[in-house]
Amino acid sequence: MYKKFAALLLAVALCAACGVTAWAEMQQEPFEEQELCLFNPGEETAIGWLTLGEYTADQLEVSAEWGEKCAPYIRSVRLGAEAAGDIQILICLRDYWGLEPVEITGYLQILEKETGRNVTPEVRPIIPSQRIRLRDGFLGWNRDQGLYSLGKEYRYDAVTQTLVYPEFRGEAVSKSGQKVDAPVLDLTQFPGEISRLEISFGKSGVSFAGRMIRQEPLNLLYSQAPDSFVRDLDPGAEMEFISFPAEPEWDFTGTVSWKLPDSERQWHVYAVEGQALTELETAFSDAGDCICFQARKFGSYVLCDSELESRPAAVETPAPQRNPETGRAGMALVSALGVIELL
Repeated sequence: MYKKFAALLLAVALCAACGVTAWAEMQQEPFEEQELCLFNPGEETAIGWLTLGEYTADQLEVSAEWGEKCAPYIRSVRLGAEAAGDIQILICLRDYWGLEPVEITGYLQILEKETGRNVTPEVRPIIPSQRIRLRDGFLGWNRDQGLYSLGKEYRYDAVTQTLVYPEFRGEAVSKSGQKVDAPVLDLTQFPGEISRLEISFGKSGVSFAGRMIRQEPLNLLYSQAPDSFVRDLDPGAEMEFISFPAEPEWDFTGTVSWKLPDSERQWHVYAVEGQALTELETAFSDAGDCICFQARKFGSYVLCDSELESRPAAVETPAPQRNPETGRAGMALVSALGVIELL
């Protein structure tokens, strides 16, 4: 998602000779420089092209030195996608659902596999330096500034302190016309007290209503992508999915409502955790067009018109470790914990 945008911006960053932010002119308020996300968690992103010259792709490898803050979030970096004598640098980052973006910084070198010789200047002749500096890239998600800055439609009742947010889409549009994920809802910046929130998630048919007091910002990124494991449990059934990978938690338990595709049929809602399914206790809305359940912490859910087999979550029980001195299983762990507590 947005790979072309990310590749363009980071390619500019890789080729820039000065320290000026490469994409500063492309942004507009209310996005601040440190809030623009260029990397998507779990996806491989191309950050630039190298000229192979006399080399072939299998003769080269990439070596990386990452910044201290971003190192834990790096899954891999490699060379790939060869075309017309050029090759891309591909970075894949780990899943990250935090509220603040993490800046991706570091240095890369292109090495000859056989000898380990640094050939970075040869394959990047535009700037023949000994290493490639990464900057201006961020892992994370923007805040949804639209509620209080971009003029999205909402209704606010100052008497009941109720905020109705009719279409939380988790995205905003930058000056260049590119969409940027902005799913972090920050109600602390709303110019009014909020005692109750009613929020609908785009065109998903799913909405939430609940009490608020001092609701902290939440990452409400959501996906409607089908879960292949659940889908295969009953290929003939009609199913709809929604998942919140950040598992956001509200101030209080509230009501989740899911618009029914057909109110004349029987429907079930299941919470999905890996390969575990738990059917939720539900009720119909007064109008009969929605099925409702209670939730405080969001996860992954499926709406299905057939009854699926509930599967409890597997509980992993670690095998007991034997203490070589006493022969008693588990004693070494208990003793170690006791020492920590005493200290």
